[in-house]
Amino acid sequence: FRRKLKQAHPDVSEAGPLEADRDTQRLLQAYRLLQQCLKEGVSAVPDPFEDRAGEEPSCIFADPFACFQLDPLRWRELQTVVKEADAAGEDPTAALRRAGVRCEEEGVVSFLTPSQLAEVEQLLVEMEETFSFEPTAWLLSTQLQKAYQTNKRW
Repeated sequence: FRRKLKQAHPDVSEAGPLEADRDTQRLLQAYRLLQQCLKEGVSAVPDPFEDRAGEEPSCIFADPFACFQLDPLRWRELQTVVKEADAAGEDPTAALRRAGVRCEEEGVVSFLTPSQLAEVEQLLVEMEETFSFEPTAWLLSTQLQKAYQTNKRW
């Protein structure tokens, strides 16, 4: 943990300051969760897609695999569009269409908890590194369905 934390620290990381800060926060969140599990004697780490653990689904997310003829590697651009639309009180799906993205009417936009969003973003970062699109699409779809059932917000 400490070695990873030193690598991710914004002062030494080769990633940009925002990415380094995000990585540091993820590591700290994972560490706290593991510490809590050890303290409480929990043998399995809870799945954030099945147990919200008190978190609210307040983070908007656009599924790049629910968009037609769109390179999934552009997933970050989609997130920017829906976050800006949500902050402005606009319909995120309509904002995607205005940005030239063809997407399904339902299911492209989800609301996730911060833990769920961190998991989904990590999955997409791994996809960028490995170019494993089909497994990522399947796993992402499964996680978003579980989030929908758990969060009751779509």
